[in-house]
Amino acid sequence: MRSRGWDGASFRDRDARVFHHGDHVFRILSPVGLSNWRAFSRHRLAARLMEEKWLIPTWELPEGPPTLAPGPILEHARLGFVSYAYEWPFTLLRRAALLHLDLLERLIPEGFILKDASASNVMFEGIRPVFIDVGSIVPHRPGDVWQGFGQFLQTMLYPLLLYAHKGLPYQAWFRGAGESGLPAWQVSKLFGWRDLLRPGVLRFVRLGAVLEKVTGASLDITRREILASGLPPAALLRNIGKLRRLIAGLRPPAVRGTWIDYGGTCPYGEAERERKRATVLAALARLAPRARLVWDLGCNTGEYSLLASTGAALTVAMDGDEVVVDDLCRRCEQDGVLNILPLVVDLANPSPAQGWRGVERRALIERGVPDLCLVLALIHHLVLAQGVPADELLEELSRTGRYCLFEHVSPKDPMAERLRGGRGEGGNELPDREAFEQLASRHFSVQEVTPLTDTRALYLLRSRGPVDRAEPL
Repeated sequence: MRSRGWDGASFRDRDARVFHHGDHVFRILSPVGLSNWRAFSRHRLAARLMEEKWLIPTWELPEGPPTLAPGPILEHARLGFVSYAYEWPFTLLRRAALLHLDLLERLIPEGFILKDASASNVMFEGIRPVFIDVGSIVPHRPGDVWQGFGQFLQTMLYPLLLYAHKGLPYQAWFRGAGESGLPAWQVSKLFGWRDLLRPGVLRFVRLGAVLEKVTGASLDITRREILASGLPPAALLRNIGKLRRLIAGLRPPAVRGTWIDYGGTCPYGEAERERKRATVLAALARLAPRARLVWDLGCNTGEYSLLASTGAALTVAMDGDEVVVDDLCRRCEQDGVLNILPLVVDLANPSPAQGWRGVERRALIERGVPDLCLVLALIHHLVLAQGVPADELLEELSRTGRYCLFEHVSPKDPMAERLRGGRGEGGNELPDREAFEQLASRHFSVQEVTPLTDTRALYLLRSRGPVDRAEPL
C-alpha cells in the first residue's frame, strides 16, 4: 500500500519517529536518537541480528526525501502486512514476548538494553516475529533497571496468563485497552486464591496489583520496587531468564473451538472437496505472478490458507475463533510454513481504526489490498448467525481486494437451515443463486462459476469497486 506522512503510532517516541513516503518507510532521529542508533549500528551485534532476521533490516541514509528535515535518516525494509497484538493468537503473542526477552539476553552483555517493551515493537512476517522499533535499543549502564518491565507485563505477560491459566480469550479486552495494555489490578480480580499456585500469578499479577494500589501508579513507575535500583547486569539477566522460562512453559488450554471439527460436518464428499481445492489453485494460478497477498476470510482450520500459501507470497488467515486460529499457527510451526499469518478477527466486527486521533492503529481494510480474498463457506455464518446483509457483504468485499473467490450457499443448504433454526424471526436471509448473481453483478464482474453441490457453488469475481489503495492490476 502506498502512503505518505507520519506514522500514526510513532508520536510516542520523539527521538525516533516513523515517516511513510510512497513505498518507503523512514525513521527520523533526534540528535539523541541518532547517537543511540550509531552506537548500536556500529556494533557487530546489529548486523548479526538483522542477518538472523530478529531485527528489521535498517540502513542509514545521508538524508531523506526533500520534504523532511535535512540530515541523516534511517530506512527500514517493508513488511508484507501490518497486524496488531490484539489480533494475535496465543502462540504469536508468546513468540513476540520471547523475542523481547531473547533480545535482552543478547543486548545486555554487549552494553545495550530495550528502553521500552510494548507488544507494538514487534510485527510478524508470516509466523516469524520481527523486532521493528530500533529506536528502543539504547546504551545500558550497569545498575540501570529495565524500564519497559511494566509494559512487558501489561501488553504481553498478562494476556498470556489469562489464556493459559483461565482459558479467557484476551483479544477483545486487549483491543479496548489500547497501548497501555491490561492493568494488574483488573487482571488480578480474575484470579482466585487457588490460582496463586499457578506459574506467574502471585509474583507478577497479585504483587503487581498491590503495588499499583499502594503507590497509585502504573508498574512502569514502580519498576524500582520490582527490580531493585542498582541491579548488576548478571542479576538482571537472571531475572529475565526466569521470566523467559515462565513464558516458554505456558501452553494454550485444552479446549475445542466452535469450528475445529467443522470439516467432519460440512456437506462435501471427497469429489466436491477436491473440486474446491482445484478451483482455489486455479484462481491463484490466474493471478500468478501477482498473488503477493491473499486473505482467507473465515479460514476455519486453515485448509485453504495452507493451499493458498503454495501460490502466494503471504496469506493472512482470519477467523473469529481463537482456538482454530492458534491451532493453525502451531500447525504452521510444526510444518515449517512461514508465509501464513494467522489472526483472530471477528469479520462481523473487524478491527477498526483506533487510538489517538483514530490513526494510531489502522483499520483492517486500510492495511493493504489483497490480490485475492478467499470467502469460502462463510456467507451463511455472517448473514444468518451475525445478521450481516448479503448485499452489504458483497459491497464491502468489492472495496477490499481485486479478486474474490466466493462460495455461494443456498438458503436450502443443510448448514444454512441449521443456522436459521437457531435464531429468531425477522433476520436477514441468504439470497438464492439468481438473486446472488444479481447482487454480485453490482460490484463485481463474474469470471468463472464452479458448481460444488446442489446448494453450493464457487464464483471467481473481479471487483468493479475502488482499489486505489495500491497500484492497479
